[in-house]
Amino acid sequence: MKKITDLNREELKRVYKTNSKLREYIRKDYEDNQMYIVSQTLVYFEDSLSNYSIDIYNDNYINIRNKDRFLEGVIRANGDHKLFHNNDDTILYETIAIQNELKHTDYDEENYKILENKFNLMIEELKENVLKEFNNMTMQESESYLFEAFIMTYVDDEINDYDFYIDEDYVLYKRVSYL
Repeated sequence: MKKITDLNREELKRVYKTNSKLREYIRKDYEDNQMYIVSQTLVYFEDSLSNYSIDIYNDNYINIRNKDRFLEGVIRANGDHKLFHNNDDTILYETIAIQNELKHTDYDEENYKILENKFNLMIEELKENVLKEFNNMTMQESESYLFEAFIMTYVDDEINDYDFYIDEDYVLYKRVSYL
């Protein structure tokens, strides 16, 4: 019997590959965590949407009912959670600038329609960027990524030598004690 803390990276890889239930657990836990992040982000602008569908391995979409509230929610979400991890958030600040300009332009002015059209286009682009972030959060992760999660999180925090052990074939077992 081997202790988990004594295993090297290659041995941990064998444990990971040998134990399908472990791999399923890690994938499911990862997916649950990603959907939790999505749900916590949606709270900021959910009331501005007419409908949406965001889920793991889904053809995600959002339809905006109220553009101003959507923008306000995205601003708050980005401020609290840095919504745009991989994307440049320049479009967000450009959209805010156009919205401010639009608010300070008289409806009768010739420039108003041009600004309104530009604002609508920028909201659409912002929506696509938000969807891109959600798609990144809900896409299927590679086994190599999940293995790294196993190493970084589960080996140190959840799979310890007191509750688990490994046999000579690298099958992982959980100790059961009867009182």
